[in-house]
Amino acid sequence: MDALERAHLIVLGPGSLYSSLVAALLPHGIADAITRSRARVVHVMNLMTEPGETDGHTAVDHLLAIRRHAPTMPIHDILINTAPISPEPIARYGAHGSAPVVADVALLKALGHTVHECDLLAAGDGVRHDPGKLARALLTLAYRSGSRAGA
Repeated sequence: MDALERAHLIVLGPGSLYSSLVAALLPHGIADAITRSRARVVHVMNLMTEPGETDGHTAVDHLLAIRRHAPTMPIHDILINTAPISPEPIARYGAHGSAPVVADVALLKALGHTVHECDLLAAGDGVRHDPGKLARALLTLAYRSGSRAGA
């Protein structure tokens, strides 16, 4: 818990909304430690919905789910992918019940989040975040904004 409170940047995601992200926030004291932290909290929005877990969820639905389980925990920034996903993977994932997560950027901003839109998509047949692109985006965000202590 002490590490969370001393952090400058806390990253939520990407990952399964309920079985990874929300589950990590539920142990006693985790969300409270993040709330007490002066860190910027960044949520990396998922690229695709997950069958049986986030069917039909938009980006706003993802954020509201996190807020329901950790209502006092801030989420300052949201990273949203802007790179188009090719029709072939969309069709392939769609056959299994997945669809791209709709960003709802204006609504996310209206809810008080700073939205950062950038190319986060990995090359290849799957629909995944590119680790290098994601790392660069997070490092840029950390460098530009510094800790919440200075904000």
